Amino acid sequence: MALKAIIWGVLLTFVNRHWLFIIAFLLVSFYFYLRKPFNASRLLASSLILIFTSLLIMRTAGGLPGLSLPSSSWLSIIIAFFFSLLYFLLLGIKNLVFIHRQSLYRLLNGLLFSGILILFLGAPKSGGYFALSYLLIGAASFLLLREYLAFDFESAMGKKNLLALVFSFLTLQFLWVVSLLPIGFLNAAAFSLLIILILEDLAVHNWLGALSRQLILRNASIFLILSIIIFALSKWSP
Repeated sequence: MALKAIIWGVLLTFVNRHWLFIIAFLLVSFYFYLRKPFNASRLLASSLILIFTSLLIMRTAGGLPGLSLPSSSWLSIIIAFFFSLLYFLLLGIKNLVFIHRQSLYRLLNGLLFSGILILFLGAPKSGGYFALSYLLIGAASFLLLREYLAFDFESAMGKKNLLALVFSFLTLQFLWVVSLLPIGFLNAAAFSLLIILILEDLAVHNWLGALSRQLILRNASIFLILSIIIFALSKWSP
């Protein structure tokens, strides 16, 4: 499994060299994932989002603010290493290799959100690319929360769809506001991830019927404290 993740990561570093490497990367990605069909449909959303988010970030990293390093090759290696770890987690969870799969899935879910946030917040603030990335992050939010609920809890899919739809709508509204804040690329990503994780926690507890006043106050306190820290560390620009 580790070897598969390494091969996958090596191919990811070469996707900017030639379009044939993109095809090879996609073929290997799906082959490794589908070689053992067990649990394939259960984590299909995560697998698709991971594959295409990593590919798009690698292809556009040179134009993303806050993702510049002295050597573009080092940047490619860092991105490939990060997403290779996520691919390793994905395969391990899918094939039941890990023991604490629920905790690792939550970690994978949160890191996938961080990936799509980088893609969204790094987009130019005008033009078709921003609009397209805005729609894609809404779809990804919907799919990731629906998969999260299906992974941990068994119930009617219609209710999962409704809750995931509300979650993705709220996520898009918050991200629209965050994208306008002059706090820098990385700080905006951190603040957005904080919002998404709190919304996800509230959505899950609402799903379980365990949404309480204490839980809301706890999340509000965490949000307030971490927001102050993020804004204090931000370099505000006009």
